[in-house]
Amino acid sequence: MIIELKNVSKTYHVGKKEKIKALNDVSLKIEQGLFACVLGVSGSGKSTLLHIMGAIEEPSNGSVTYDGIDISKYNDKKRSKFRNKNIGFLFQDYALIPYKSVEDNLRVPLYFSDYKLKDFDSIINEKLGEIGLLEYRKRRINSLSGGQKQKVALARALVCNPSVILCDEPTGALDTCSTKEIVDLLHRINERGTTIVVVTHNPLFAENTDLNIQIEDGYVRKCMY
Repeated sequence: MIIELKNVSKTYHVGKKEKIKALNDVSLKIEQGLFACVLGVSGSGKSTLLHIMGAIEEPSNGSVTYDGIDISKYNDKKRSKFRNKNIGFLFQDYALIPYKSVEDNLRVPLYFSDYKLKDFDSIINEKLGEIGLLEYRKRRINSLSGGQKQKVALARALVCNPSVILCDEPTGALDTCSTKEIVDLLHRINERGTTIVVVTHNPLFAENTDLNIQIEDGYVRKCMY
């Protein structure tokens, strides 16, 4: 899927009078199958950019299109269905249910998908096998290390076979070894044709990428192929 943002701005209202402009007239295009890295310091607007790109938030102005379809105008129900079918998410804090098992966490997005219940087990096995944690299927999330949790989160992002995976500081809470494992896994997934967009301040992600986007104070300063 081709992702395109045109003149996207986002303003947050704090109290009755104060306004914070997180994004300013952002326009960019990410072709299908690219590995893109959005770099910027904390508070630069990169997470807001990712949330709008992923239809988690609506832009205050501008449009977000996937293959020419403007999803920024979708209502909540249509946005949720679009996300479930087309986009996988990977977050710094894993966003897993800690007291549930690995397999239970992977079932959550499948319940909202078009897949049949009888196929859930084989899908879960396939995705856990891809990230090397098949033997952890019955383990509870709160018994896993940080690196293992992020691998489970990545498997969950993959269960609905999305065209795009959006990552928000996916290695921010990991040690060096686990960081390299996640980076390598994302590159392997990208090699199959899945578009990867990583928002980070970690320069390791900027190596061997197809597109580096530098964001500062809500503006896109550079796009380098």
